[in-house]
Amino acid sequence: MSEVVFQKILNVLDREIKWAFETRAQAESQSAINYWSGYYSGLQRALELLLKARHLQTFNRG
Repeated sequence: MSEVVFQKILNVLDREIKWAFETRAQAESQSAINYWSGYYSGLQRALELLLKARHLQTFNRG
């Protein structure tokens, strides 16, 4: 994965995580809170996997 692609994905995930966190905080019903909590958790997991893949790619090049 090129550095440009990695940074673009990272920026999108960062923006979405912040947006989901803010939206969850403003949710008025429990079902909305649950929905946004799940979405937020999924984005965090995607970020973790992206960073892990990047680390492994860098490590394997080393």
